[in-house]
Amino acid sequence: MAAKKTAKKNSNSALLVRLRRLIVWACGAGRTWTLAAVMLAVLGGLWWDLWRRHVRQRVLSSPSYLVRAEDIAITPLPPWIQTDLRADVYRDLSVAGPVSIMDDSLNERVAEAFSLQPWVDRVVRVRKSHPARIEVELEYRRPVCMVEVRDVINREKHRLLPIDAQAIFLPPADFQSLEKRIEASTLYPRLSGVEDSYPIALGERWVDERVIGGARIAAAFGPTWLELGLARIVPDARTATGSTRSEPTFILVTRTQTTILWGHYPGAEQPGELSAKQKIALLQQYVSQHGTLDPPDGRKVLDVRSAGAIKMAMKPETKEVNTTSR
Repeated sequence: MAAKKTAKKNSNSALLVRLRRLIVWACGAGRTWTLAAVMLAVLGGLWWDLWRRHVRQRVLSSPSYLVRAEDIAITPLPPWIQTDLRADVYRDLSVAGPVSIMDDSLNERVAEAFSLQPWVDRVVRVRKSHPARIEVELEYRRPVCMVEVRDVINREKHRLLPIDAQAIFLPPADFQSLEKRIEASTLYPRLSGVEDSYPIALGERWVDERVIGGARIAAAFGPTWLELGLARIVPDARTATGSTRSEPTFILVTRTQTTILWGHYPGAEQPGELSAKQKIALLQQYVSQHGTLDPPDGRKVLDVRSAGAIKMAMKPETKEVNTTSR
């Protein structure tokens, strides 16, 4: 029994010695910062546990942190966009629950949601702030042309589908009102002769090279299109180029049915063929001299494909295109 008491006493003495040594070491020179660091780590751990268990949810649900649709500010919409992009994006963001600026991934989620909108060409930047507010700078796509296609259900009817300069299929629903339908029929070039060509999906590029070429021609004209009294772009034929490539050629048709032999679309011109800019300049020069693109001799066919003045030409052999406005 005495031996057990002695062993216990020695064990307690050894523990006290180790504790005394630890205190001496902690209080020794240069140990103050070590203790402070340990205490801060302990306090930080306790604070994080308290935040995670009791405070976080109350903060995240506070009105000053929760984002509503009206708290999202975007670059002002141009007149051709009728869709409420902000409401559409907010609906997608809130599917998984309340939207809070305390969400570390919120900026990335907002940018991705806007980038999926067909009218958005590029998300420049996203910035969030407190009280809850998100500012989004966007670059929008601009319609340059209306593609005339057959209705999928009723093949006797036709639809006009908007595209941008890159032949990206844009939302036709934004042109459903009477005012917008009239605008689509009169203000934008109409690409005819591709009635059985269809886009893949909204926001996707049309794969038909005739549509890509028509979009580039329309974009090259811009507002000059209306000034010249032009109405339609029509694929003429596929012309062999002497290489492995074969590019579509185009004609233009005025509102009074004058035909203009245009040639290849911008970027696909062949050797000896004028650029789009030069062709447009020839047409402008012709109108400045004659007041209209209708030739005085009544032949109604002009050729701007090669250098020099506009040439009179024979009407090209193309399939008949219905010019009735639908």
